[in-house]
Amino acid sequence: MPTRRSSRRGRRGDKPPPIALFVEGTRSELPSGARMLATLWRELCEAGGSSTTTGAIRVCPFTKGELIAMGDNEAQTPGLGKPSPFQMVPLDLRIRHEFDAQPFEVLLVAFDAHPKNQKLGPTPSSPCRHEELSFVLDRFSESSHLPARFRDAAVTLRARRRSVPIPARGGGRAIRGPLDLLYMDPEFEALLVSDDNAVRRVFSFDSRPKDWPRLPPAAANRPKVVLSRLIDRHRDRGPPHCRTTFNSNPHAWALEIVRAARRSHRFWRHPITARLRLILG
Repeated sequence: MPTRRSSRRGRRGDKPPPIALFVEGTRSELPSGARMLATLWRELCEAGGSSTTTGAIRVCPFTKGELIAMGDNEAQTPGLGKPSPFQMVPLDLRIRHEFDAQPFEVLLVAFDAHPKNQKLGPTPSSPCRHEELSFVLDRFSESSHLPARFRDAAVTLRARRRSVPIPARGGGRAIRGPLDLLYMDPEFEALLVSDDNAVRRVFSFDSRPKDWPRLPPAAANRPKVVLSRLIDRHRDRGPPHCRTTFNSNPHAWALEIVRAARRSHRFWRHPITARLRLILG
């Protein structure tokens, strides 16, 4: 299990900078769903040994459609009013409104490889990490909505990536500026199925049932589908507050797996958590 490291932010007692963590995923229409998503990511950061206090992290969900909409002239209408939490607007505009409502110093954007960004064309059929990251940095660099500090940071990151690409599997430099990206391949659920023992622990299984798939190999290409079927099949053995289908309450199920994996070295060596720990420090 990762251990908490000392802060690199200077004198003891220094207040960490406010961080906005924009996460691609299901945006629940219920306040409880939004709170569960925020709790999930804060505990993920804390359990991973981040020196950033969870109180400094604000979690904001967004959809793939909002990411893809960046740069659309029809979506970038000047004077567009503040969007509702469930209205689809370009991601850079949503970031702007969140910043205006409550400023933050560091912006972290976590997004899935799947589904593929439709603006990147029909080929190749599978998402390309380089193209997906370049798309976000290009749109951020050219955005008229993004706060200047993040737009300038995007320009710097884009230039740096062109000269020294970010390593693919969780490595790379820790955050040194106000913006960073977390690319989750193929999707966040790949982390949840990375340790078979942690998932079984949620259902109080001491050994693998006969109908249990071998995780993670069985879920390599479609982790969300495999996890959903597994949870729906055994949900009656889950925690009392989680005995619904996975799609009905995905954040609650994900949180239970994260809590069950706190001592799992395999879980914390996964590219998603390895990268997250490097970014947050």
